[in-house]
Amino acid sequence: MHIVYMKCVCLTLKIVFLDSNLKILSKMKKLRTHFSFSLLVSILFLSSFSFSQENNWKQLYDDQGIKVEYQKLACDQPKQGINMEEVYLKFTNTTEKNIFVDWQYDVTYGDKCYNCEGGLAEMSQTLKLAPNASIEATCGDDNYYRLRIFSKFLNIENVSELTNFHVKNIVVREIKDEE
Repeated sequence: MHIVYMKCVCLTLKIVFLDSNLKILSKMKKLRTHFSFSLLVSILFLSSFSFSQENNWKQLYDDQGIKVEYQKLACDQPKQGINMEEVYLKFTNTTEKNIFVDWQYDVTYGDKCYNCEGGLAEMSQTLKLAPNASIEATCGDDNYYRLRIFSKFLNIENVSELTNFHVKNIVVREIKDEE
């Protein structure tokens, strides 16, 4: 009798244990499905956001085998305490040659223009571009800081903001083999 009773208790415990595990597995499947769906929605959202940013380029210049475009975007970097708007420049080599591009820019904040007369070394730049290649600035990318122009802070009021800018004095030079 004790053996039968023990077998019943063991069987009951196994059923309860299995039932508990099945409930846990069921919850895990629901969580996994929910997570997968959330991940898919996030990827779609981010890719559409990224895609929309990449197609807002406006042309500034197209001559001598170089195309210059710009777009104005918010740049939020909370870890650095930065929330600003910047103008991002994009240079495209439309030739089959390696080139250097020398250029200058000027900026106007309020009614004050900087480098309008030229001569400020920090506003003179040189880029090296491979054939049919592009270089563009993005938020937080310090490799191409010279392709970014500060526009305004988004979290501070009553501060001067960019009212105008020009990319000018563009000179394209073919890179010789020894350079």
